[in-house]
Amino acid sequence: MAEKRLLIISDSHGRNENITEAVRREWPLQGTIHLGDFECSLQTIMQICPGTLDIVAGNCDPFSKVPREKIITIGRYKAFLVHGSGGYAVSMDRRRLAAAAAEHGCQIALFGHIHRPVDEVVDGVHVINPGSISNPRQKGYRRSYGIMTVRGDGSLDYSQKYL
Repeated sequence: MAEKRLLIISDSHGRNENITEAVRREWPLQGTIHLGDFECSLQTIMQICPGTLDIVAGNCDPFSKVPREKIITIGRYKAFLVHGSGGYAVSMDRRRLAAAAAEHGCQIALFGHIHRPVDEVVDGVHVINPGSISNPRQKGYRRSYGIMTVRGDGSLDYSQKYL
């Protein structure tokens, strides 16, 4: 199996020019994962992002028909996708999120909502937030996204990136 690169984004809040810039910088890409708060710009995101698009709705997407949670396979791993608002309390700590991922048989939990990058292991689950591609809240306030590389053997590598 050839190497595959996925763009991981969250909290674009309708500012799709930032997604366009990330796609341009990281080309070629085989897919995109959007972790919610796209704010009514789903059709545009579908046009911008190459390959597959896995997306979940966030708290700023109240009328979207997109699911709030999703389980996908990335390489040889299962990933739990969720925005993180609601009952996960991701602003405080990520144990509830890690427990939900583990309950679904997932080794990875991808989430958004807090607008800050996270890359940590919580109770055996790799928990990742790419930060916000349009409205960052971490020190330095740099717009951010992630790249997940799936190697030929199905193993993964995650890289945090900044615009």
